Amino acid sequence: MAEIQKTIPPADTAMILQDLGGGALKRLDENRELLELLQAKVPELLQTHPHVIGWLKANDEVFEELAVQSAALGMRERFARRPNFPRPWPISQVRDNQKRR
Repeated sequence: MAEIQKTIPPADTAMILQDLGGGALKRLDENRELLELLQAKVPELLQTHPHVIGWLKANDEVFEELAVQSAALGMRERFARRPNFPRPWPISQVRDNQKRR
């Protein structure tokens, strides 16, 4: 199978890391907010479908790495790191939910 390679222009890369959807940090924060919402409103969903937590954790890891790369490149995101932003991964709450199963 032939490998397709495409180079993304630097301006597009910068737009993706800094601006698209609010930037990497905003996406990271909202991914974590989504997990908090699911824990608060539909904990039974997470208990019966624990793989959803894995999906969100995988997204979290991608967004975290994008934020690291953005900072390493000296990019300025629309939403900068500050106390409680992005919010921490709600790992202790996830563990509590999993223990209840």
